[in-house]
Amino acid sequence: MFRLISLLLIIYSTFHSFAPTSVYADPQSSGQNTLHPVGRADLRYDFKNLEHGELEHSVILRIEEKLELSNDLKLAFRADIPTVFIDEEDHELVEGLGDSFFQALVIQDINSRWKHACGIRTTLPTGNKDETSNEKWDIAPVLGWSVDTPELGHGSFSSFIMRYRFSVLGASERRDINQLEFDIDINLHLENRWFVELTSDPFLDFNNGDKWSVPIGFELGKRLGKSLIFSIEPRLFIVRDASEAQYNIESRIGVFF
Repeated sequence: MFRLISLLLIIYSTFHSFAPTSVYADPQSSGQNTLHPVGRADLRYDFKNLEHGELEHSVILRIEEKLELSNDLKLAFRADIPTVFIDEEDHELVEGLGDSFFQALVIQDINSRWKHACGIRTTLPTGNKDETSNEKWDIAPVLGWSVDTPELGHGSFSSFIMRYRFSVLGASERRDINQLEFDIDINLHLENRWFVELTSDPFLDFNNGDKWSVPIGFELGKRLGKSLIFSIEPRLFIVRDASEAQYNIESRIGVFF
């Protein structure tokens, strides 16, 4: 885990040395829009209530950075490294590193409001316990669009992202991935740097009888000065045929660079 984090920090430092800190020019920005990337590091806590009485706690380090290619074209990078704690039905606690993912997007401004993007995400089987990591290495092409909606509040936006994840390598005992995934966000900025966001990231699992999982979330957050942000988001799975989670809650505190 230490080597993985060290490598991630080296990569981040390299890109950060070339990346402008334009987020400071807009103190209203929440950094929530994947297609309007900013340099930041988040520490996230995610709680899931699973079937059979199990509880899953994840502490996730997320790092994001961008590289300006031209006035209307940029590269955006994201990496997540989770540590997972599972409280099993017999109250035995299992701790281990989860699967990490890395994402790279090419983002283009269509006009002053609209952006589109394409790229790749890969999830690596970095977990060191069967309970915290049971999937093969997968790759996912990514397409996305976003539109700024300043009439609803400065910094407000809506976005739609889709991915198709499929396994490429891994031990035979690990689970194959074959999923179509979506990220849908409607963000509204309020007064005093508060924001609310309606979220959903449904997916269709082709390896599980073409079953759906559809969560609905409501996120509340606040920007604190130039460099800090926090938020909390409860989610309820209204369709969970392809998910073990009944509901989850995620909180985070982030630092902008």
